[in-house]
Parts: sequence; C-alpha cells; structure tokens
Amino acid sequence: MSFYNKTLVFALSENEKHGTDMLQLIENLMAPWNDGTLAKEKKMIRNRLKIDRLRAQLSVLKVKNDQHQKHLIAFIGSEAYSQLKNACLPSYPSEKTFEEPVTYLDAIYSPRRLVVSDRFKFNECCQSPGESVQEFITTLKKLASHCEFDTFLDDALRDRLIVGPVDEACQRELLGEPSLTFQKACEKALDSELVKNQSGHIKNKSQVNWIAKNYKKKPQSKTDQFKKNTSAVPSSSQ
Repeated sequence: MSFYNKTLVFALSENEKHGTDMLQLIENLMAPWNDGTLAKEKKMIRNRLKIDRLRAQLSVLKVKNDQHQKHLIAFIGSEAYSQLKNACLPSYPSEKTFEEPVTYLDAIYSPRRLVVSDRFKFNECCQSPGESVQEFITTLKKLASHCEFDTFLDDALRDRLIVGPVDEACQRELLGEPSLTFQKACEKALDSELVKNQSGHIKNKSQVNWIAKNYKKKPQSKTDQFKKNTSAVPSSSQ
C-alpha cells in the first residue's frame, strides 16, 4: 500500500472522531510535498503555510499534544517523509515531539537567505508600468517579509511606497503629508489611483461625445457642394 493510501486509511479511521474536515485537511496538506514541479522557494513558502494551517487545525479539532507528530507524519508526502526519516536518524520521526520534525522540515525546504541581498531587492523595487498600486503594495510586503526589519518594518514599507510609484502627482502628495504611516500612505495611493482612473474615463467619454456631436453628418466635399449649387440654378427659358 502506498504512503498516500496509508494516509487516507488513517484519515478514514480518524474521521469519526474529527469530522469530514480531516479528509480535506489531508488532501490540502499533502499537495505541496508531492508536487515536484514547484520552485524551491515557492515550495518553502507553501510548506510553511501548510504547517501554520496544520497547527490551527489541530487546535480547532482539539487534538492532544502527544498526537500532533502522528498527524504531521500522516499528512506529509513520501518524499518529505523519506528526508525527515533520514534527518531523525538514529531515531524515528514518530519518537520525536511535534516541533522537532517541523524544525527538520524547515531546514530541508528553507534555503539560507542573505538579509543584505533581500534588502537590496526591496530597496530597488519600484512600481512597474501597468502594475496597480495594490499589486505594488503586495510586492513590497512580500519582499519585506525576508528583510528582518523588525520595528522598522512600517517605516521601511512607507518609504518605499513613497519612492517607488509611477504617478509623480501621487508621490508629491505623499511627500507633503505630515506624520504619514504606511497604512495611511496605502489609502492615499489607492485613492489617488482611483481618482486618476475615473478622471481618465470621464475625459475619454467627453471626447467621444464631442466627436459624435460634431461629426454626426459627413461634411460635403467642394465638388458635392458645387453640384448642389449648380442644380439649384433655374435653367433659362427657350
């Protein structure tokens, strides 16, 4: 029987105690460890999120602490379990506490990062043409998550949001705002983008209406006007 099938059997046996959410939880948690096409960094992020979700689920389902590591072992895929088993030697994963296998998995799937390099990427980040303000804010937050700014995080995000936008009018508005926080800068930048987009829409609509009004009738050429004037002159009597 494959490890996946064993996991499903485990889920069925636990289903009576924990409800149908356990089955869905297992499907969700196994996915990242079984997908070999993910880039290493994306896999790292997804695995950490899955561990966080597992902690939340175990808390909601009120699983006893001494059972946590068994659930973790059942949820991960065969590849991750094989690496975890090697990391735990000469012991077995089932003999460890919940936090120990999590630490091993984190070390396996989390590449070592250079904070200086991550901060360089953050400080070089600017809004790209066609990128919305909300997308730019999300990018900044993602880059800042690796920079270890700690208490300086809010100020760093605010400063980068002021420096990086494409809209110079928005930038001037943010620079002129006293006691500006990152949250307030986000709100003002989003409002500025909304006003700019709506103004552009109204302007375009006005131009279309003006063109439709002034060019409703096709102007006559000089030849057509000459023919019209000629036909209007009465012919001389014979």
